[in-house]
Amino acid sequence: MWYLLTGMSCRSHKEEGRELKFDVIVCGVGGQGVVLLSRVIAEAALLSGYSVRVSERRGLAQREGSVCSHVRIGRCFSPTIPLGHADLMLAMDMYEALRHIGYLSDEGKAVVNLSAKVHIPHHLGINVFPDPSRVKALLNERSLFIDAESLAARLGNAKVTNIIVLGASMRFMPLRRKKFEEALRIAVPERYLDLNLKALREGELSWST
Repeated sequence: MWYLLTGMSCRSHKEEGRELKFDVIVCGVGGQGVVLLSRVIAEAALLSGYSVRVSERRGLAQREGSVCSHVRIGRCFSPTIPLGHADLMLAMDMYEALRHIGYLSDEGKAVVNLSAKVHIPHHLGINVFPDPSRVKALLNERSLFIDAESLAARLGNAKVTNIIVLGASMRFMPLRRKKFEEALRIAVPERYLDLNLKALREGELSWST
């Protein structure tokens, strides 16, 4: 499933002196808020005046299966990111980060939540998932890790784990925090808005603690 979102204008990336093109992979398992996370990124890009293409794979979301979204900001022709071309990956789960690491470019970064959820095939003995410490070692070269679940627990609600990961990832995206805050106001029900804004800030500050 994919869709095209078009902003009011197509701005230039000031740092590069050329039209912006920035590709983001968002991955995790069903129930971790991957779809909401990709929507907030897309909304923030739209509010910044960029065109956005989003491609989602979420058929297994209700069975704790793999879920992945491709968010393409700026000039592009395909809704999906080619292997080796993503500028950034937001991973809600270490196993899913390893599954999708091939999408990252050589200069790309991954922000990875320290969660490792084994899927149904592991419990059935069909596939064996490696030890999380081994997965972390395989990811370590291009990845930054965050214990977003513990930070969410500090805020009193595990459901904002995804927004904490987003906050930790903002420094790597060519979008301002103000636009992410505006996007949250669009994507999140009002009764949960303050909590999500706090989670965004908590993630942003996580690198300084």
